[in-house]
Amino acid sequence: MYGIQDVTREDTLLYPKRVPQNSPQVSETRPMLAQIKKQDILLHYPYQSIRPFLRLLQEAAEDETVLSIKITLYRVARNSQVIDALCRAAENGIRYWCWWSCVPGSMRKTTSAGPGGYSVQAAR
Repeated sequence: MYGIQDVTREDTLLYPKRVPQNSPQVSETRPMLAQIKKQDILLHYPYQSIRPFLRLLQEAAEDETVLSIKITLYRVARNSQVIDALCRAAENGIRYWCWWSCVPGSMRKTTSAGPGGYSVQAAR
């Protein structure tokens, strides 16, 4: 039995490490909102970098023309940049609706109630 553990530690049994690539559709120098207004952008995670998506949320949280953000999240990290952006949006008066889960099978709905306020409800 202990011999199996030694075999599973071999690098030959593991897939090579993949590094997310930058999307050719996304410019690192132009604002994400401006790029999306010009054309739709499709990102493939985990094959492409999540940085453009995080930039989009951060820009939306600070943009006065954004009315609301609607998003579904699954297994959110403890120090999530996505959650930070949603909190910043709520502090700036942007309404958001977020379905999220920390563990499989339990979904929660979080909605903003104006600047700095939010409520959490369990979903069945």
